[in-house]
Amino acid sequence: MNSGDLPPTLPPPALQVVLVGIRIMVVVARTIVGEGNMWKNRTYSLYIMSY
Repeated sequence: MNSGDLPPTLPPPALQVVLVGIRIMVVVARTIVGEGNMWKNRTYSLYIMSY
């Protein structure tokens, strides 16, 4: 994989972009899931409070 002109300690820029993209996608997915759960909990607590 290493062509020799890049130091083996540093990944190629393309790989770094891919890794950052994956990290961002994971964070966004977690945020969406977390907001979904928050909305569920919020409506549920409102439902309980209305009693």
